[in-house]
Amino acid sequence: MSSPLLSADPRRAFLADQALLGPAIKRVLQSGWYVLGQECSTFEAAFASYVGVSGCLGTSSGMDALELGLRALGLDKGDEVVVPALTSSACATAVVRAGGVPVFADVNPETLTIDPRSISNVITSRTKVLMAVHLYGHPCDMDRLLELADTHNVSIIEDCA
Repeated sequence: MSSPLLSADPRRAFLADQALLGPAIKRVLQSGWYVLGQECSTFEAAFASYVGVSGCLGTSSGMDALELGLRALGLDKGDEVVVPALTSSACATAVVRAGGVPVFADVNPETLTIDPRSISNVITSRTKVLMAVHLYGHPCDMDRLLELADTHNVSIIEDCA
């Protein structure tokens, strides 16, 4: 079996979509608007339409997006958020910045994403959110995570970076 770490190839993905991405990158560079601006507004509207929601907000980083999402879910000081033990430090940092306490769950050795079986060992009455981090091109077992969230009456936030 090949390592899941070898499945992500950003260069190959860029080259495959270069005809689409190249002109967009050029427009951003020519406009001088590297943050916000018309390209950002256009992307936000297109992405919102694509996922079927009324609005979308671009952020400066994935950590900021996670923090804002946690705050929007009503995370209170001391609330626990279950995060995978193998992930970017930004995931746990976003929890702390939002006032929560990160609680680490084991990962599936095949996909390196959070292992739903390990969540049962760490979830408590203080748990408010499960953080699903899709990693190295491998999605989490969302069906099982949704079942757990429903059973324990907690929310899910996804990091799809």
